[in-house]
Amino acid sequence: MKKVFIMIKVFCILFIHAQNNLVINPSFETYTTCPNSGSQMYLAINWWAAMNTPDYLNSCSTLTTQVSVPYNFFGHQHPASGQAYGGFYSWLPNAGIEYREYLRSQLTQSLIVGRKYYLSVKFSLAEIWGEDITGNSFPKYLPSNKMGLKFATKAIFVGTNTVSANLTNNFAHLYSQAIISDTTHWTTIQGSFIADSNYSYLMIGNFFENAQTNILVRPGTGFNSYYYVDDVIVSTDSTIIDYTLGMAESSYT
Repeated sequence: MKKVFIMIKVFCILFIHAQNNLVINPSFETYTTCPNSGSQMYLAINWWAAMNTPDYLNSCSTLTTQVSVPYNFFGHQHPASGQAYGGFYSWLPNAGIEYREYLRSQLTQSLIVGRKYYLSVKFSLAEIWGEDITGNSFPKYLPSNKMGLKFATKAIFVGTNTVSANLTNNFAHLYSQAIISDTTHWTTIQGSFIADSNYSYLMIGNFFENAQTNILVRPGTGFNSYYYVDDVIVSTDSTIIDYTLGMAESSYT
């Protein structure tokens, strides 16, 4: 009987968190159609590209070398929860232009000015091994920092455009100060802020310029950064924060 009670209690806690989360489809589980190529973020319900071509990755896809889970074109990672996650390039110098990819989602309701909101999101560095012309293997993706969340009052869609359209303006409401280099576990970034506008939309990515972004260069490493993202939370419920970690710090699951 005690075991049953504990299970019911855990279920209730998870249900309450789900009810209090303003993010629809926070772990990318619900979709219209299984992805069959990259750049199909729009297949996940209530998720779109805000700029360029973020990816939707789901185990329902049979294309294990492209957009399936846990194996895909970018590497190997099990979801933090469920069977799916998103993916995006966070740092990629493209012919001198600072390329970024951003995801966008509409919240269940607009934020209330002056109210405190608690934020949490999980990232994992994608890492697939490449091979140079001499046959030596090297990690393809560079670890970096500054991935996080930014709110907006209107739906932003720049399209496939390397111009940042003021999105990469060295500001985000929550971001990682530390370089996220773990390819095995998920790193949780969490924190809180007081809403200064009636934000209705949420974006995910690296909103900082290259000069403001730290990267970890390793011998033979590639020249860009790609991250998986899962379990996005925006809530008025303070219990989503693990205060043993500190605010805007990291945890591993």
